[in-house]
Amino acid sequence: HVVLSNTSFVNLHLLQANFSGSLLDHANFSSAYLFETNFTGCNLINADLRGVHAQLAIMNNVNLLGAIFGPIPPWQINNAILPNGSYVFYSNDYL
Repeated sequence: HVVLSNTSFVNLHLLQANFSGSLLDHANFSSAYLFETNFTGCNLINADLRGVHAQLAIMNNVNLLGAIFGPIPPWQINNAILPNGSYVFYSNDYL
């Protein structure tokens, strides 16, 4: 439950980090390695998620409005507002 606007996590390796309930607007996670990282209930508005390597990352109930991904999001996303403003129950529905 932190507020970290305009924060950079570029090329960092995070293991079991817990960002649940956080405001991470304009955060830059590009090329980061996120293992078992929890983003439940996060605002990731305009976040840069290009080149993220994620294993078992948790992305439930998130706001990704304006976020930037590579061609395919690196994890399953559930109950989320997508970058284009649409809503998705499961990322498999979107992809």
